Amino acid sequence: MNLANVHVYLGLYERARAEAEQVLKESEAAGLRAIAAQATTVLAERAARECNIDVALAGYDDGVARYRALGQKREVTETLLDSAEVLLDRDGPVDA
Repeated sequence: MNLANVHVYLGLYERARAEAEQVLKESEAAGLRAIAAQATTVLAERAARECNIDVALAGYDDGVARYRALGQKREVTETLLDSAEVLLDRDGPVDA
């Protein structure tokens, strides 16, 4: 999962997507819910970086729900902040 984060940071969005989707699939199959939640938020971050706002917000909502189900308050808070940042940036200079 760390590799997908690095790919997002470096702007290698297709690599990030492929890595995160693979991790999501495997972690869900193995019942690793925390890793699946992390993969979901990485996919949301990728969508946000590509200015795909609706997909990003839906991904962050999914991540929040997954983290809440696990009782991971810190991750819920971080994901809500990421989502709020996308909302604040919507139709701003970054979208031009």
